[in-house]
Amino acid sequence: MILILSEENDYATNDVIDWLRYYGIRFFRINESDSIRIIDWQMKESVFEFDIEVSSPYYSSPKKISSKEISAYWYRRGFLNIRGGYVPMPTYYNEKLNRVIQRINCHLRDENMRIVDFLHFYFGTIKHIGCFYENLRINKMKNLYLAKECGIKIPDFIVTSSKKQALLFVEQHPICVVKGIEDNSLTIKGLVSMGNLAKLITKDSVSEFPDKFDYSLIQEYIDKKVDLRVFFLDGKAIPTAIFSQNDPQTRVDFRNYNQERPNRIVPFKMTKSDEEKLQTLMRKLNYVSGSIDYVLDAQNNLIFLEINPIGQFGFISNKCNLYIPKSIAEYFTI
Repeated sequence: MILILSEENDYATNDVIDWLRYYGIRFFRINESDSIRIIDWQMKESVFEFDIEVSSPYYSSPKKISSKEISAYWYRRGFLNIRGGYVPMPTYYNEKLNRVIQRINCHLRDENMRIVDFLHFYFGTIKHIGCFYENLRINKMKNLYLAKECGIKIPDFIVTSSKKQALLFVEQHPICVVKGIEDNSLTIKGLVSMGNLAKLITKDSVSEFPDKFDYSLIQEYIDKKVDLRVFFLDGKAIPTAIFSQNDPQTRVDFRNYNQERPNRIVPFKMTKSDEEKLQTLMRKLNYVSGSIDYVLDAQNNLIFLEINPIGQFGFISNKCNLYIPKSIAEYFTI
């Protein structure tokens, strides 16, 4: 049986599950909105076994699965919402007592997280796609550095908090983009949602920066022919070209999607050399799967931008009839 961890509204997960059902492959899906409890932990004759009890609004009563049933794991998105001990606050206010209870609850939360840590480690020892910690530890600078080591072309970039250094960089590269060092967005549920996609900057805009600011990733702007989104699975690259350059809304960052007039997307053929370099990079990162972004420059060079081990693939699969969800399901049949 395949254990799947995802988010409730992730359509890519649903598409893969359709193919799992078609192939008759057993699966069990846990969403981050579900709560779980680990029971019957035991190490028996060098074999570690446990049961997971899952409570979900979709179940009339909790369901239990055994680690002995789980033969493979797909981390798509989300987190394991483990249910553990919690000491309720008293109905009356007592400062010292409240501080003690808060500290106890922090301790219990940390204990639960060690259990979650182990589960993610354990699932990484069986056949799997994705890892919770791969998603947490995406580092654009590290990935750019390793890509360069693999012989992949990358844009010039600088990470700086100094207006002086930023001005020197844009003098060398008159048009640049600034982007998030980590995530492309910041969302606090129920309060705020902010985008953090790439934005064009020039010497004029940098001149308006304060002398010191928070660390920012500034990258040379590549005058591209097309964007490339490559889905990678188990050593195989599936590249597509996205004609984003002719739309002002998507020219700088195709993820600033134009829903009224979507970019044209077509299959693309990478050279054998470029594919081999990507395979080397994925091995260095220990990624079984991921979504990789390149641009194709005016000289037909592939320029690596970034990689996301749990990136979106549904939109390229559907537009180009690539059947990526089918390939993911088949990965678990081998």
